[in-house]
Amino acid sequence: MYRFVSCCCLYFLLQDVIATTSDEACLSLLFMGDWGSDQVKKVTPFLTEKENAHCAQGKKAASGLFLLGDNFYPDGVSSVDDPLWERYFLSPFKEVNTSMYVIAGNHDHHQKDIHAQLEFQDPRWHFPSPYYAVEFRENDLSILAIQLDTWDLVGGNSEAGTDIVDKEQFKWLRLQLEKSKQGNYDYVIVNGHYPIRSVGGHGDVNALVNEIVPLLQKYEVSAYLFGHDHILQLLKEDGLVYVGSGVGGRKEGPIHDTNRASYQSGEHYGYVSIAFTKSKMNIQFHQIIHHESVITYEVNVEGKRTHRESNLSLLRMKLQQALLLV
Repeated sequence: MYRFVSCCCLYFLLQDVIATTSDEACLSLLFMGDWGSDQVKKVTPFLTEKENAHCAQGKKAASGLFLLGDNFYPDGVSSVDDPLWERYFLSPFKEVNTSMYVIAGNHDHHQKDIHAQLEFQDPRWHFPSPYYAVEFRENDLSILAIQLDTWDLVGGNSEAGTDIVDKEQFKWLRLQLEKSKQGNYDYVIVNGHYPIRSVGGHGDVNALVNEIVPLLQKYEVSAYLFGHDHILQLLKEDGLVYVGSGVGGRKEGPIHDTNRASYQSGEHYGYVSIAFTKSKMNIQFHQIIHHESVITYEVNVEGKRTHRESNLSLLRMKLQQALLLV
């Protein structure tokens, strides 16, 4: 009799654990870099809430749009009244109501500093400081996104030097990653303009490879997203996932070492969307072809971080409790 009751208890306990790992909850985010040109108007119609849905069979709109730098070609903006605000942002993004989380690229730093972008006021435009963190908690999912200013990290030149220059930002990044362990996040992603690994024309950035990669590995970062090279790309190296989205307003960047990448293309303007569930990231690469947004590559990547271990620990504990009753 006790064995029968114990088996019944074990069954329901297992069902409880399985329920905590279901894929029903979903949160989607968009990523687009190198968008600061007149060509961005070819992409923005597909970033509206009506068009950008990735979760719930295309019914739930994205929770945020990450703008990955080079926001204003060729040399940034000089003030909050610069005409480029209307030309590259206010006009082409007028139908895009999604919250946008912004970082700077090298072109934003050219000749002018980025203070005008930090001071610009628009309810959709979130750029509180050169580097910052933002979290999403909804639908029983939690994501921490860490935003970097990679220009400052490497001292402005991505192709020279093997060490991080901005020690304060590096210290801040390490602190954010350390604190993330207490946040019980399902996913932690890091976004920067410069790539760490890339098959594009600029290639790997040695300083970031040498000093940032060990941090991302140690703290089990789910993905690093970037622009700079004017292609879309997906690489899996160093035990990490690198996602390049640098064709928002520029395209046809050179591609090298194609055997390294799971996917690479620079023929069309486009962007990346990621749908996060409890068990995986569904990554879609979108290109604008004949005035339509076409998914040209799609892949599922296991990106779970904290709940994998916590659920296994929970299962182990409940199994032990049930066996004690047998």
